[in-house]
Amino acid sequence: RPACDPSDECTALHLDRTISQAHDEFDADRFYAAAGLYGLAISLAEKGAPLSKENRHTAMTRRGVSLRALGLHEQSITALKQAEKEFPKSSMVHYELAATYSRLGHLRRAKKHLKRCLHFAQKEGTADQAVSAMKRDPDLAAIKRTKTYLRLTRNPI
Repeated sequence: RPACDPSDECTALHLDRTISQAHDEFDADRFYAAAGLYGLAISLAEKGAPLSKENRHTAMTRRGVSLRALGLHEQSITALKQAEKEFPKSSMVHYELAATYSRLGHLRRAKKHLKRCLHFAQKEGTADQAVSAMKRDPDLAAIKRTKTYLRLTRNPI
């Protein structure tokens, strides 16, 4: 079958299916497949395929989370930093960067992104949900012993 032009209907349909399948794989904790599918969707979008800002944000963030879940922490940081460049005010991106840096033991960086996460979550009206997620997240185990974490989760910014 001939390749689709990035801007045609064929590619748009393929992209929608790819995103849907990536979400299914992610939700089923099949992170290897999810990371690959999110990467494919991002690549198609970079070549001109139509991908909404919301789907691009989710794909970029979840790709980073998937890579972290696979133990590919440096690749996760790279993916999440790309998401941060495109979505600098995203509480979700900063949260996932904090979790990844915490897993790596880079507590100063983790705290910086946790603060940014809560700052933007407050602006989004999601600070309570962010704090609740922080308290349950095992990826934040290393940072949970710090005064900064305790202060932030008691009194979000």
